[in-house]
Amino acid sequence: MGKDKLTGDDVVLEPLSLSHKAALYLHLKSCQRPLWFSCMPENTDFDTWFAQSLSHDAQLLAYHWVVRSRHQGDILGCVAISRWDHHNLRARLALDWLAVGADYEIAQQACVLLIQDAFERFNAMVVEFACLWHNQQVRALAVGIGAHQDGVLRNHQILADGTVHDQVVYSILDSEWPTLVQKYQQHRLA
Repeated sequence: MGKDKLTGDDVVLEPLSLSHKAALYLHLKSCQRPLWFSCMPENTDFDTWFAQSLSHDAQLLAYHWVVRSRHQGDILGCVAISRWDHHNLRARLALDWLAVGADYEIAQQACVLLIQDAFERFNAMVVEFACLWHNQQVRALAVGIGAHQDGVLRNHQILADGTVHDQVVYSILDSEWPTLVQKYQQHRLA
């Protein structure tokens, strides 16, 4: 199943392609916040990450989008349905790049577009996000959209620098989404 552009009032999610590589790399290098709390690749790992992302997209194992400002045209990050469980209709989102690279309102809008796509196009029963405990940006996005915190996986991941981190898991059920998206839209109009 191919990907289409997802367009909101302020952002456009473009399917990841080779044409995004240079601009996405420059965006990664420009991130001012420390990356130790996210799953973003180190600058030296970018080529490997990019090739793997394109390969996973081609195999329909993941779906990556570049987030671009609709008005300025700047790249603001990258989001993905990083794991899709066809049998259980579960989508796992990767939002780390977005939360580091964009302000909260823009990040929230891109997140809502991605969740909407998971529910509408893929007929997901649940959309989940996971982030490292210290990644307050992604945690704030999850709570702001109305996701439920499912739990904390303690000592879940060893990062490249050897530090051990807990992971927090959030989810939204398909039955919850219509109410949550309506609240989000009302908030944007207010």
